[in-house]
Amino acid sequence: MKNSKNKIVITFNGKNYEFHAPVKGTELAKTIFEGKKGDVVAIIKDNHYIRLNDTIEGDANVDFVYLNSVKGMRIYTSTLFLVLLKSFYELYPNGDLIIDHSISKGYYCFAEIGRVFDSRDIKKLKSRMSELIDKDIPIESSRMGVEEARELFKSKGYFDTYELLKYRNSGAIDVYSLKDNCEFYTEPLLPSTGYVKDFDLRAYPPGFILRVPYYTNNGKIPEFKEERKLFTIFRETFYRNKIIGISNVVELNKSIEDGKISDIVKISEAFHEKKIHDIANEINSRRNYLKFVLISGPSSSGKTTFSKRLSIALKLYGINTITISLDDYFLDRDKTPKDENGNYDYESLYALDLNLFNEQIFSLLRGDEVALPKFNFKLGKQEFGKKIKLEKNQMLVIEGIHGLDPKLTEQIPGYLKFNIYVSALTQLNLDYHHRMPTTDARILRRIVRDNLYRGHSALATIQMWASVRKGEDRNIFPYQENADVMFNSALSYELAVLKRKVEGLLLEIDDSSPEYPEAQRLLQLLSFFKTIDDKEVPPTSILREFIGGSSFKY
Repeated sequence: MKNSKNKIVITFNGKNYEFHAPVKGTELAKTIFEGKKGDVVAIIKDNHYIRLNDTIEGDANVDFVYLNSVKGMRIYTSTLFLVLLKSFYELYPNGDLIIDHSISKGYYCFAEIGRVFDSRDIKKLKSRMSELIDKDIPIESSRMGVEEARELFKSKGYFDTYELLKYRNSGAIDVYSLKDNCEFYTEPLLPSTGYVKDFDLRAYPPGFILRVPYYTNNGKIPEFKEERKLFTIFRETFYRNKIIGISNVVELNKSIEDGKISDIVKISEAFHEKKIHDIANEINSRRNYLKFVLISGPSSSGKTTFSKRLSIALKLYGINTITISLDDYFLDRDKTPKDENGNYDYESLYALDLNLFNEQIFSLLRGDEVALPKFNFKLGKQEFGKKIKLEKNQMLVIEGIHGLDPKLTEQIPGYLKFNIYVSALTQLNLDYHHRMPTTDARILRRIVRDNLYRGHSALATIQMWASVRKGEDRNIFPYQENADVMFNSALSYELAVLKRKVEGLLLEIDDSSPEYPEAQRLLQLLSFFKTIDDKEVPPTSILREFIGGSSFKY
């Protein structure tokens, strides 16, 4: 299609639209969606993010980022963080607000104002946020060199951000301003405060939870569900990091500069070892009736290494274990259920041969011998391997994503089971206002592992990550509170190790790929970390499951 003078052609989903140049993103969305821009939160122009209020001056291929997506939720939430921070520092100019970690499909925040931040403070903060949203105040953006940005944050009194940016030794960053308050973000924020109408604040002592729309809930705030066990493990990790002396990336980088990282690695690994032995001790206290240990958790949580280390810890109590993987109970491929898009749904509980699983469990309880299945992933067929029998002083360790789903073992009495939830719950934030999402830490682990063991590119791993997350939301997270104990497999130093191994893989994704913006976002997060040589990582570490060199056989 040939352009007429002062006209540009925008291509979306294979269809061409003609506009007068330049055209704003908001006009683009309005025209293409026939006056209903809906839940569009950003635009992808030629595989680069731009804001809704940015202009396009020439022909381009575009796509839209929607609120009911992982990317869209991230943009919406970051914009809301800016509103939250502006409101807080207006009300408490001498205070500090820490945006800490995700919980109950929201974000736990802790306010330091010299006293308890109580329900009256929360009500006042929510009211001020609503006022700023109602005024629909523009959110300005500017691209700055690192040194210029450092001086800006120093002038605002954000000394943690000032120190953090010291490690970003090149390039530029995007700084967003709401009146006199400013922050940097790795995603394009919405044009103004009026775009983030849907939010809530809920008291959660000693802090509060910022509640936001969720991408699997049609972009609406989901019903609140208590996650007290998960919150407890986050608090446990918080105090663990205080003891280690690493609570953010700046402190990690300083320990590397000061030559103290070897001790940090040893202490971090010692905490893992202690926690595993504490779990083994609890299992031992119930050994008179326990028969099964069920281990579940999302992708790249280190469940396999955890189960092997737990088995060793249980041997100290005279308890021998037999480990089986639920993946070996997959149905033959032609019997696998399909998802709404007609693809095989390997994340579904019903992709497993539940009849065979329960038959074998009850046979083992009766003292019978069974031949365990071994799924042949190349042929997509179930085969049978070694024979086992549950002897005295033995327990069965069952590892898989559905381990905590009550439907898996609903016929087995609860007192025979011990449930463990394993996840890499990152608790090493960039600074007070910028968290490191747990899902980012897991995908970085997965990119390295998939490349090392399966020959997959970073592109292939990122392409399938949305499907993995969708399966986790459906099949894993709803059951995490069923755990008797939780284990945080994250290590305070691991991203400094992963950076060295993953950067080159991410750089292979060029801007011709739709996954380019996500690769660039991950690279920006990693740019704040100094690197560590993996020789510091012991062979029994959970991290070795992903970077290689483990003393365990998989």
